[in-house]
Amino acid sequence: PENGFIVVTRSEGAKKLKSVFSVGDGIRLEINTTPDWNKLKMSLSGSAILVENGVIPEKFSFEASDIKARSPKTALGISKDGKTLYFVTVDGRQTASLGLTLREMAEFMQSIGAYHAINMDGGGSTTMVARPLGETAVKVMNKPSDGVVRTVINGIGVFTSAPPAELVGLIIETDDRYMFTNTTRAFRVKGYDKNLNPIEVDQSLVEWSVSGVKGTFEGNVFRPSTYGEGTIKASIGDISTTKRISVLSRPVTLTLDTKTLKLPVGKSKTFRIIGTNPRGYKATINPEDLEWKVSGDFGSVVDGAFTAEKRGAGYIEASFGDARAYCAVSVAAETTKVIERFEELKGSFQSYPATIEGEYTISDEQKVSGKSAGKLVYDFTTNTDVTRAAYWLLPEGGFVLDAYTHKIGLHVYNDHENSGWLRAELVDADGKRQVVDFARVMDWVGWKYVEASLDGIKKPARIHRIYLVQVNPDMDAGSLYFDDLTLVSDSYPSLEGIEVPEDTPFIDEANKAVSFKGATGDSFRFGVMGQSREPQNDVEKRLVKVFADKVTKYLEVGAVVGSGSHESITGGVKNKPVIATHSVDLKSTRATDYAYSVTDFKNSRFIKLDTRKNSLRLSDPDQWEKFLKDLQSFKGKNVFIFMENSPETFTDKLEMELFKKTLKDYRFDTLKNVCVFYKGSENKCTLEDGVRYFETAGYEVSGVTSKDTSNAQYVLVTVKGSEVTYVYKPIESS
Repeated sequence: PENGFIVVTRSEGAKKLKSVFSVGDGIRLEINTTPDWNKLKMSLSGSAILVENGVIPEKFSFEASDIKARSPKTALGISKDGKTLYFVTVDGRQTASLGLTLREMAEFMQSIGAYHAINMDGGGSTTMVARPLGETAVKVMNKPSDGVVRTVINGIGVFTSAPPAELVGLIIETDDRYMFTNTTRAFRVKGYDKNLNPIEVDQSLVEWSVSGVKGTFEGNVFRPSTYGEGTIKASIGDISTTKRISVLSRPVTLTLDTKTLKLPVGKSKTFRIIGTNPRGYKATINPEDLEWKVSGDFGSVVDGAFTAEKRGAGYIEASFGDARAYCAVSVAAETTKVIERFEELKGSFQSYPATIEGEYTISDEQKVSGKSAGKLVYDFTTNTDVTRAAYWLLPEGGFVLDAYTHKIGLHVYNDHENSGWLRAELVDADGKRQVVDFARVMDWVGWKYVEASLDGIKKPARIHRIYLVQVNPDMDAGSLYFDDLTLVSDSYPSLEGIEVPEDTPFIDEANKAVSFKGATGDSFRFGVMGQSREPQNDVEKRLVKVFADKVTKYLEVGAVVGSGSHESITGGVKNKPVIATHSVDLKSTRATDYAYSVTDFKNSRFIKLDTRKNSLRLSDPDQWEKFLKDLQSFKGKNVFIFMENSPETFTDKLEMELFKKTLKDYRFDTLKNVCVFYKGSENKCTLEDGVRYFETAGYEVSGVTSKDTSNAQYVLVTVKGSEVTYVYKPIESS
């Protein structure tokens, strides 16, 4: 009512109001809160109280039906002395982080020192942003479970009002801290003041120096002449900072980011190049540091960027010393074809919803060429609560777009700026509807040539509608004029017949046969064979017996990796230790289980991991801790690791990356030899960041017959102190 209020309540509140008040009673409304809201500078609502006066409640003040489910969480906490405010987000619903239950979140808040804590809006709303030191913009620090940042109305932020002050600190940035000798790397400096405000740094004032390795600076660009661990130092007056770098020995192989390149004339491509040194360590190389050659006159490379100059095909060569890499190149000349000149009425008008008014006609009011243009009139002043669209429906089902068409062009006259989108609707080769954009905002008046890319559209396709769509609740009406609908095509010369040289292959210095005069001192040999099942025919049984006999008579240790029982091998080896990915330890003569084990043999440590569930963590939750402890406690020279399958098969890619990083860092810090063996479909060794990964197929490989078993191979490893060499040998070889 006018000059009045409606008091709304329910249940017990309604009964109380009816019992206390009668029609005609005078009422005065007073609102009191504890604490007094008039004295609050800021307040924020949440859900459950997680911690109160240092204690986690037995029953939370708000409990959803899924209270025991793990999910992303957001929480705020305050320390007992009131001086520390805790902002906490926990990612969830993803492999790297499942999330926490409400009680687990309360326990975590209590563990970090929160005396009072409250649960906030979580799930897909869990988001934390922060401004990294030296930066001017904030960035998302966690990984929202929806994969995108959600709009959240309930949040809290801390902002600084401290004025900019004098420079007190520096931060060095670079694209890659790993680099090769005689290559270049640019370094940049960012600054901050005592209040942690970002400070713009005049890069010309920075003095650069290096220690640990030799090299020269040209401005902010460093070129090392020796390899090893180094430290870059940046100074401005008395203020300085450092950054660690690793300079690698010369690269022996190069890898380009693409092996086949298609470019239209006038376009350029800057390659990303990865080099690998003899120990398998990788680093990016600036394109300007390489020598480039083009096999024909279809383009050139300037400052590391290839530019297509004329139609043709061939290849590009990149080289650094003796290392070379190649990329096949096809250059197309772009052609255009006008398929509709809008000189006569073709097609018709459509709208969505059907109540939207408009029309499509031919008009001589505006034109680019010829005598007329198509005119699309639209009225979006109604139905503002839904998306609205005005269509030009092309005649006869539309125009065909062949395999060479990669863009659609159109001259468009806009009579006023508006927030509409100009789009085209296609049907691809699979009959699926596809939409491409000419413009995501109509921000011009008059004529403008616009293009829609057909990248990702399976062709041949057909364009059958061009339209203006308004997704905002704007009231708008006007006209568009269309002229010279154009197909932009390119025809690339065939690369068939172009003989592109092979990249320089990687040659592992440890892959060689060496003389062996017996197991003396720290010298010994062992063989590793892959086996995922017991032998199924006479040939496979023969191969198993031959391998077992080799271990018994000529080697000091045998090993078999893969799934299955391995009984045919472990039972066939006599009086020699056998490692099997399903056995307990080196002394086992029979495969018994998958258990993690570690055994030292002379100066080497043999570690068997349980990866039957394509994960260390899922197969045995305790073995990560054991594994790290057994690595760090080892005082010998060589570590040999045996797994059922490749780390690349791990279901959790983050765990795979952690596993490889652990071995990389261990190798780098200790200089011990690290080798990993597992069953695969090939016989090959990959040297990655100083660690060798051995794949062995055993007899489970193509081409094995009763007359020719040369493809059935095992890995013969020779250890001479800290020198480890290997060869892949046919099982039936001498």
